[in-house]
Order: sequence, then structure tokens, then C-alpha cells
Amino acid sequence: MSCILHIETSTAVCSVAVSEDGQNIFVKEDLKGPSHAVSLGVFVDEALSFIDSHAIPLDAVAVSCGPGSYTGLRIGVSMAKGICYGRNVPLIGIPTLEVLSVPVLLYHELPEDALLCPMIDARRMEVYAAIYDRALNVKREISADIVDENSYLEYLEQHPVYFFGNGAAKCREKITHPNAHFIDDLHPLAKMMFPLAEKAVAINDYKDVAYFAQELLKCDFDNMFTYTLEGEAVMVNDASCYAIYQNKTLQVVNEYFNPYETDITAANVSIRTPDQVYAEQAAQKAEEEAQQQTEEESQNSDDVGFIPPEEMPDFTLPEEPDVILPEDGFIPPDSDLTLPEDGTMSSEQNPWT
Repeated sequence: MSCILHIETSTAVCSVAVSEDGQNIFVKEDLKGPSHAVSLGVFVDEALSFIDSHAIPLDAVAVSCGPGSYTGLRIGVSMAKGICYGRNVPLIGIPTLEVLSVPVLLYHELPEDALLCPMIDARRMEVYAAIYDRALNVKREISADIVDENSYLEYLEQHPVYFFGNGAAKCREKITHPNAHFIDDLHPLAKMMFPLAEKAVAINDYKDVAYFAQELLKCDFDNMFTYTLEGEAVMVNDASCYAIYQNKTLQVVNEYFNPYETDITAANVSIRTPDQVYAEQAAQKAEEEAQQQTEEESQNSDDVGFIPPEEMPDFTLPEEPDVILPEDGFIPPDSDLTLPEDGTMSSEQNPWT
């Protein structure tokens, strides 16, 4: 068995735990609200101090990888990756909805054919949800769902389905099927990650520390994507609208302060990927640098005494004279070339003019 540090920051709850030999030996939790940036560093420092003071070697770091709060997940994943780099230990990424399902499986009696539907609130009537059986086999992949009366009917007609998580409460009035059961007051917690983390260690399911990132189903654009709406180029940020990425298709939700009279839809929105945005920014920067260089050269051309190469006059050298002096420069006495007494020659006498 291994000693694993667990980090969970996908919701408003911030929690850290350390497990060894399949048991939690250290737990810290903050249930009062989203204070991950303040609390997480303190909790992790205490957890690592506890490990070091007991001379326990750290074998891995497990982090909840989403879906959930973008900011919370980013803080948790960044902390986990930093510890992995610093201590040279592997990284384990665990889906948040699986973490949320662990206490249901451990502490609740369920029918053999029961299905689990963990839900994380995604604002309005939306939730991040997936469907698992009692062995946590995936019956339906994680997605962002807009919940209504017909949601999950294909599963409710055949199985008892248990809904839980901070997104389940608002679905009670919508999901009224007799096979729907709700479990209250459940949050994804670090102390519930150890069974999943131990399984990952057993099968060597580690993540690439350099490239690992949290799972995002719904992305606040934050000036990353550019849109074209009715011929007008606009930057859409988290104050105007957001998009749901589901099965590689785009559904733009307009309830979130869409500043335009026209609904933003996939038909009137053009999307650029982050790589395209970065490439265009690099090209724009190169163009600006070239323009600046041209302006500097133009400014230098205005300086006194500077003549651009294209404005230089065409100078031609005179032809060689017919009279060739000896190599030693001595003029013999019988030569027709004579110098005046003052040592100067007139233009008529000079054979090179």
C-alpha cells in the first residue's frame, strides 16, 4: 500500500487528506465557502509537515480533476503538480463525480440494480452529471445537462437511480419519477479519494505532470475566443456569455448577460481555438515590429547628411590617360611630359583630365 496526498477543490469545499495503507491518517476541510487560494496552501503545508514528522515517504499525489469550479480546479491541480515536481512523485487524476460517489457506495444500502447519478451544480438548471453502476462502471459519460422533466428517463424506466451532490437539490422538482431517489448533503471530499487513488496506483494509472489539466465541460471564455456576430467582430468574455462543450459541439447559452439583441448561436458564431488565437497574436506582433522598424528607418532617413542608397548620384570614373608613367615614377629627360617650375600642371597639360 502507498502513502498518498489527496487534494479536492472542485466545489466550494476545500479539503486535503493523507492516506496510508488504505486508511486516512490526516484530514483537513473547510466547508464554509470558496477560500481555496487561502486555505489550500495551509492545508497542504500541514499535511506535508505531518508526513515528514512521522518519517513517512510520500508515494503519490491525487487530485480531483473535475468537472467543477474552473478556478477551484485550477488551484488544486496547480498545487498538486507543484508538489509532484518538488518531491519527484507521480500524479493521479480522479474524476470528481467518482469521488462524490464513494460515500454513497460505502455508507448507503443500495439495490443490486441501482444506478448512481452524481451531480455538481453548473448554475441555473444545469448540472455536471454522469451515470455509474454500483461498481463505478460508466453507463453514461460525464456531460453538462440542462435538467427538465424528461431528463434521465431512459435510466429511470429500468433502474432505481440515486441523485446526489450539490446539483441534485434543485432537480427535485423536475425529476419526479418513482425510481428517482435523492441523497442530501454530499460533497466531494479528499478523505473519500483513497479507494480510487489506491486503485490507480495498483494499475499504474498516472498522469503526465507537464501536460495534465483539469477537465472542463463548460468554459468561461475569458477573452480566449473571438466571435463574429452579424458581421461585427467582438470579444466574448465571462461577463457576456459562456459555452458548453459536449460531444465536440457548441451550445451557446444566452441567459448569462448576452449583450446583443440577437441570440448567440452556433450559426452566427465563428470559433477560433486557443492555438489559432496565439498564432494570430504572434503574427500581429511580428507585423507591429516590422512596422516599427520601417518607421525607425524612415526617421533616420530624415537626418541631415543622410542620403538613401536609391538617391545617390551616378558617379563614373574618368578613362585612363594615354600617357602611362613608368612603374618607378621616374620621368626620363627626353619625355614630352614636363612640369612647370612651380611643380603644377595646367588642365591642358594634365593627361588625366
